[in-house]
Amino acid sequence: MTITVEQRIDLAATALAEGRIIQNSWRRNGNDGRKLVCALAAFGPDINKPENCPADLMPAWLAELVPVLDDGIATADVPWFMTGLIDRARQWHVLDADAWERVRVGFTIAVVQQALASAEKAQPVPKPEYWSAVADAAAAVVEALRTGDPERLKAARSAAAAARSAAYKIMVETLCQMIDAELALAKTTDNPAFRALPNGDRSASIFPPPEPVVWLDSAGDGDAAR
Repeated sequence: MTITVEQRIDLAATALAEGRIIQNSWRRNGNDGRKLVCALAAFGPDINKPENCPADLMPAWLAELVPVLDDGIATADVPWFMTGLIDRARQWHVLDADAWERVRVGFTIAVVQQALASAEKAQPVPKPEYWSAVADAAAAVVEALRTGDPERLKAARSAAAAARSAAYKIMVETLCQMIDAELALAKTTDNPAFRALPNGDRSASIFPPPEPVVWLDSAGDGDAAR
């Protein structure tokens, strides 16, 4: 049976009104037997991944984004998020492809700028050597998105990849420095762990074996979580 866009929106509104919108899982049965669904799956029983979302309901990029936002916000904010999504879904049929592209580009630019501003506040003083590359790459991405120039987009991708690699290199170096500092502290004659090693062999591991890891299904009832 074909489900119309209007019917899909009504299904989502019903799930919201009944308190059946969940996070971190596409759909599962509640303890009370109710059918619980995520923000995107609420729009139809045939939606179990973004690719299942009909193009006449929302653009593909938005279908990819909705579960990410649903999982990322606070649980208390899920009704607020879903209410806003449903209200706009009832109206956005008037938007054409160009309007949706402006939404996508504007949203992406805002996310890049917000991420950069948040990350900058967390940087130490003086800022790490990779920070200027990160800031420059973010600025290049924003400019490329604004202009839509393919060459600028290509250059921005390269700059972003280089900045990412530089940041990861600094993280590796920092990790190694932290480990080296602890090893230097441990390799002292007063350290009982080293004194107990045969023949003074200090190359053996000083760390206890890890505890076994027990993986639990995050959905809590055996259903696959995303």
